[in-house]
Amino acid sequence: VNNIRAENKTYDGNTSAVLDLSGIIFDGIIKGDSLALSTGSVTGSFETAGAGNGKNVAISIAEGALTGSSAADYSLDRNESQKTATADITKGTITVTPFSSAVTYGEGTDFSVTYSGAAGADTDRLASIITGTVKYKVGKTEESAADYSKTLGAGSYSIYIDVSSLSANDYIIKAASAPAVLTVKKRPLNVNSS
Repeated sequence: VNNIRAENKTYDGNTSAVLDLSGIIFDGIIKGDSLALSTGSVTGSFETAGAGNGKNVAISIAEGALTGSSAADYSLDRNESQKTATADITKGTITVTPFSSAVTYGEGTDFSVTYSGAAGADTDRLASIITGTVKYKVGKTEESAADYSKTLGAGSYSIYIDVSSLSANDYIIKAASAPAVLTVKKRPLNVNSS
């Protein structure tokens, strides 16, 4: 059996591979006979789970995999059948989204983000996967945004993030398209007579 193809996939944290049997070739079949392999009997597994191009995929064909109207007339030589294919695992995407926050005029504030899109167990270990620092700027527009200052006047501002210094194996990291909102509240004053 030859011409089994492995399909490319996006990184999902595991080695499972989807195989395409549509172009399968049975070497030695007599013209006019009909043979197939049962779908669940042929499995594929990438050598490693990480993203990469041209990765080896091991192909396993179970005993009794041969089907079709002519199957009773043939025996499948699994030792001589195709054992490997190649396919790509493309990087997944992690999206970084800033949280909206509020601060009173004249006070400092801490900005924070959330991450989405990590695969499987990676969700629970993002701190060890992602390196780098998110940079924050605030302003009415992205062009006018600057580092936060305690002297920023009361009002509503957009929080923009720069994730260009972030990196993670097996992922592309991008900022969410919509900014968060920073609300600077007016500072209360008390007027007392002396």
